[in-house]
Amino acid sequence: MRYDVDEEPADNLQVVVHRVGRRRVGLVVDRIQDIVEERLDLAPASRRCVLGSVVVHGRVTEVVDLPAVLDAAGVNESSLLAAATW
Repeated sequence: MRYDVDEEPADNLQVVVHRVGRRRVGLVVDRIQDIVEERLDLAPASRRCVLGSVVVHGRVTEVVDLPAVLDAAGVNESSLLAAATW
């Protein structure tokens, strides 16, 4: 995932929304490959913030560890509450 500030804004944004405590946070992504609501048999990951990989529609796809990404960015319930009060 990447965010380039010099890029022209897209007509549509794809956003993954995650609950952190009682708050919600959105993460803009390049593309949502698939939405899976079942248990995945993941191959182990060797990279930080990745839960593992799985084959989706015939392609190897990394599954993001969203809580780890948010933690690495310093996003937690306290920081969300502080941001909401300014």
